[in-house]
Amino acid sequence: MKKRHVKRRHSVIFALARALVAPFLALRYGYKKTVYHSKNKQFLILSNHQTLLDPPLLAMNFKTAIYFIASDTLWNGSFISKLLMFCFAPIKKRKATADVSCIRTCMRVAKEGGTIAIFPEGNRSWTDTPLYIDPAICQLVRMLRLPLLLHRFEGGFGVDPRWSGALRRGDFRGYVAKEISPEEVAAMSDEELYRVIREALAVKDADLGKRYTSPRRAEYAERLFFVCPCCGAHSTLYSKGNLLRCSACGLTVYFREDLLLSSPDPRFSCKTLEEWAAFQRETVKSFADKKEAVALSDGGVTLYDKTEEKRKKLETGKLCLTAESLSLGALSIPVGAITSATVIGGRQLVVNTKDASYSFIGEERFNAIKYMLFFHVLDTGMKGDKYYDL
Repeated sequence: MKKRHVKRRHSVIFALARALVAPFLALRYGYKKTVYHSKNKQFLILSNHQTLLDPPLLAMNFKTAIYFIASDTLWNGSFISKLLMFCFAPIKKRKATADVSCIRTCMRVAKEGGTIAIFPEGNRSWTDTPLYIDPAICQLVRMLRLPLLLHRFEGGFGVDPRWSGALRRGDFRGYVAKEISPEEVAAMSDEELYRVIREALAVKDADLGKRYTSPRRAEYAERLFFVCPCCGAHSTLYSKGNLLRCSACGLTVYFREDLLLSSPDPRFSCKTLEEWAAFQRETVKSFADKKEAVALSDGGVTLYDKTEEKRKKLETGKLCLTAESLSLGALSIPVGAITSATVIGGRQLVVNTKDASYSFIGEERFNAIKYMLFFHVLDTGMKGDKYYDL
């Protein structure tokens, strides 16, 4: 007989975590919870994704155990990983790829009476811009036949930008914006359901008119930006405090409390992070016709083989990307063999091939995004990927 995924201990552990851990997290992040009350006891929760600790922060708004869909990077064989599996039994999904076994597990959890939570963007935004949501989420909503809750985080990016090394202080809250019954879902077309989901989860903190204070607002912005928008130099940016500077042309950019950018330099025209990121994307796209000129490298990168559940450290060295291959030490991956890739945290690049998966973890200011962007102009399996929204 197959073991149940939903277990009584999960409810007990969730209750203890809410009582003991939740107050600490709320204090650290300045998070304001809104406990949700409903006649229903089981849900499918869809939420936007803003901070690393969104799962426990979301769980604070409910009084039941929640089974989160989580990236397979959580299954690394460590003691902490095993403890999380035992306590919370998240639903495993391989990041950046379709995963049929994940859908089967969701069906099983729903049948056993469990509440499921999904972050359908699949990633945290780097620029405070809502990310792409695969329309296939509508089919999963219909398959599970559970009351649908659309949950919103507001202020999470302002408090904890994905690339940042320091938390800011400001307004951060989470709440259920809408509940939709299975009957209401059945009456909607896929287009209408998708529009409702997109509108409910599309949050841009810079549009909320809030302020987020910190003496280190620009630090580690090199994890996001590597092209100077004024002189076009690559890898010449460095951050300190609230300023990001270019060592090549002297550009100085101020990261403001309202999440916007400003500079005394008249050459600088980017008002938002997304405008700078868009310029950076266009710069990378210009290499589509001159692939032979692609030559990226970073030292101090540690390589792990994560093909198996327990990842294995291989070596530390210089990571290099050309039009032909991605290499580090003895490992050389032909560009054409790369099927998908993603960035985890601020400085971990995960690269998948048909038969293997590798993790490259750089130093504190390592920019993994530039590799992702160049994967989209080289002859990898990622061309045309709709998640090209860094």
